[in-house]
Amino acid sequence: MSDAIRTYSTAKGYVQSAYLIMTNPSRFQVPDDTTFILSYHMLLGFAVELYLKAYLTNTGHTEAELRSGAVRHNLKKLLELSEADSFSLPAATKLVDYLNDQHSSFEYRSI
Repeated sequence: MSDAIRTYSTAKGYVQSAYLIMTNPSRFQVPDDTTFILSYHMLLGFAVELYLKAYLTNTGHTEAELRSGAVRHNLKKLLELSEADSFSLPAATKLVDYLNDQHSSFEYRSI
């Protein structure tokens, strides 16, 4: 299995996990649902990161480049690199704008 396919498959797993959490009527809930929102956004942020890294890997970027501090968890930078390699999905910009700051700062990973 290629690195791009493995990375894509992991991203898909994050999306499927987020979906299962969201749709499970037995999931743990609190009145403001903060615990759900944090975990849901964390999974989506990692999924977006890995989808973009899968694309970039497939276009020739190295794992070392994608793990560098400049791009490692920076969704905006990963999207910029992807767009420079002909990636185009207008909805991605909205999603990255929404998730980037808290994903990059690890805010979704803890309270």
